[in-house]
Amino acid sequence: RWAEALRAGATHAAIADLKLMLLAIAFALAAVWALGNLYLVYRTIGSVHVPRRLGNLEIVEAVPRRYLVYGTVALGLVIAVLLSHAAGSWWSAFALLGSRADSSVRDPVLHRELAYYMFQLPWERTLQGYLATLSAVMLVVVVALYGLMGAIRVGRRQLEVADAARMHLGGLLTVFAVILAMGFRLDPAEYVAGLRGVPYDTVLLDVRLPVSHLLGGVALAVALASLAWIWIDRAALVVASWGALALLALGGTFVAPAFSAALRSPARVA
Repeated sequence: RWAEALRAGATHAAIADLKLMLLAIAFALAAVWALGNLYLVYRTIGSVHVPRRLGNLEIVEAVPRRYLVYGTVALGLVIAVLLSHAAGSWWSAFALLGSRADSSVRDPVLHRELAYYMFQLPWERTLQGYLATLSAVMLVVVVALYGLMGAIRVGRRQLEVADAARMHLGGLLTVFAVILAMGFRLDPAEYVAGLRGVPYDTVLLDVRLPVSHLLGGVALAVALASLAWIWIDRAALVVASWGALALLALGGTFVAPAFSAALRSPARVA
């Protein structure tokens, strides 16, 4: 009624339909992703036994496979709901994609049209953030499940991973690294647009932008290392590559800019 009183009823209804569509698409994507990964874990489960007491006797009874299927589906749907419940708030970023502005003005750093920052960048970051969340959450869940099953364990002072778990985790790590590389690729545009609250100075030009490009390349290299882990049974391959990426991301994002800014600041009077 409020929208109709302002003669915006059609617009209000269109926004509501767009929110519902984005929510449905996000839920479907999350459900397929979660159920697919949980099914791969389910396939590696031989049988589950639970102890029961019958009088003075303790017996072990196998859990029917259908109960495991029910649990897998329920867990996947719960994860999908939790990850997609906020997708309705994406409507403004998605709606901007349909906007057009004839502008030949370009920023002086990346030389992109200003229309890109207004209409395209918000949706690209929204989509990348959602994909990163999907991959990260499922990676944590799958690692936890394999750990409970004993497919991932520490023995003889090294990480031991079963073949099926290694292939699955190698694929997940590859996807996650590629999505991180996409995020690093978007960082320079967000810096230039002022979305990170970073001042336009020599630290931005000489440190932050080159570091973002470097991290994007390193993330792709880590994706290749994770993919190679599927065939090369060397846990150190992924541990070392992901550790290096984490250290570079931490140092390049926080330490290096702060150190560079301190060097460029005026000399302090003792």
